[in-house]
Amino acid sequence: MTLQITIDDSEYTKGLKRFKDTLYPMAVRSTLNSVAVRAGESQRLQLRKTFHIRNRWSEGSIVPVRGKSYGLIPPGKTDVNRMNSFSGTRQEYLADQEKGFSRSGPSIPSYKRARMGGSLSGKLRPLAKMKKIRSQGVKRVRDYKLKGKSAKTRTKQLIAMLSREKYRGFIRLYAGDGWGEGYYRLSGRRVDFVRSRRFERKRYRARPWHVPAVSRVAQRHVFDSIWARHAKATLSKL
Repeated sequence: MTLQITIDDSEYTKGLKRFKDTLYPMAVRSTLNSVAVRAGESQRLQLRKTFHIRNRWSEGSIVPVRGKSYGLIPPGKTDVNRMNSFSGTRQEYLADQEKGFSRSGPSIPSYKRARMGGSLSGKLRPLAKMKKIRSQGVKRVRDYKLKGKSAKTRTKQLIAMLSREKYRGFIRLYAGDGWGEGYYRLSGRRVDFVRSRRFERKRYRARPWHVPAVSRVAQRHVFDSIWARHAKATLSKL
């Protein structure tokens, strides 16, 4: 979303234009930067309202931030026709959320013990992450010479054998093993389905957060108020 506004002939503007090579560009730069910072604050607020934020990673991707220069017009710029400040996210996944998207991938861990708080909306526990699963090693039915007549029986035999050995870890089952394909966690006699390896294409609905946030700032009266403040402050330096 782009905000284009022509600065009117207010009292402050007329006074500043007498110093078109020095004070006027300074006031314009300060105004555009302030608008961008306010837009960033509005976006972070909208982000918290729209999504369940589990950490500061998403909010931290919104620029500009007070005290930091990325997204702002640097000092020394004097050509007001080429001045551009901006506010937005540096993370592609947040841009996708604005208009909705589709994606193929393995299903997420589908048992509650893999999530903080015992809820599927909770943060994923390290034990259910693929990196953790691979690091521990995974048992497979095909790696053992089991005598069961059916695939399902051989899978049960493997689970029983590992339980007797007090194995606490993961087993990987495939489509031909008679159970649902994916990763299972064994702990004694307890068997928990951890995550599927079946790839699915899912469509995620649009969840606009950027446009509503910027729209609250990209208004004439907001710009005029910020411009008047910076123009007055700049003229007071004379």
